[in-house]
Amino acid sequence: MKDRMTRPMRPVLFGLLLVCATLAYGAQAPKYIFLFIGDGMGFNHVEASQIYAEKVGTDTGERSLLFSTFPVMTQVCTRSASHLITCSSAAATALATGEKTTNYVIL
Repeated sequence: MKDRMTRPMRPVLFGLLLVCATLAYGAQAPKYIFLFIGDGMGFNHVEASQIYAEKVGTDTGERSLLFSTFPVMTQVCTRSASHLITCSSAAATALATGEKTTNYVIL
């Protein structure tokens, strides 16, 4: 029961963590916080994209990926309530509500 009560607080705590991390580095509090959800962006995918960008370039002619230079990044290991690998709808539901659901409930 205790875990169910703390789940709604997770997004709030995550936001506070981002603000505290920014203040700890002596920077001003951020005006905006963007949450990028890289669906299907495992470490191997990002590394392959970086290697491709270095060799061939991007659509804008850049030779590196911009998001890899962001000052704060994190990673999570996710699974749905029914599978080790989650589908996008189950992942979005978990991000929005803090509750895991089974795969393929929302199509």
